[in-house]
Amino acid sequence: GQWRRATHLLQSGEASLVSGAGAISAIEKALRWSSSVALLAGLAADRVGVDKVCVNAALRCLERQGRWRKMLQLMKAMTEARLA
Repeated sequence: GQWRRATHLLQSGEASLVSGAGAISAIEKALRWSSSVALLAGLAADRVGVDKVCVNAALRCLERQGRWRKMLQLMKAMTEARLA
């Protein structure tokens, strides 16, 4: 699906903030919550960066899957990083 193509593009070294947000949104639509959180962490670690769009897409995915504890953990981490 689209989410696989999106993550492949990012893994090929062509990641940007815009492509990262798009990939997380595609993953969200595929309801792959663990992939969205992993991608968000990868973007932050790779110095591509994350913004509120990326974070909100990952939070939506967690919410849609009922992963409330994980969602609260992510919200706390993003608040501490001043992204939420």
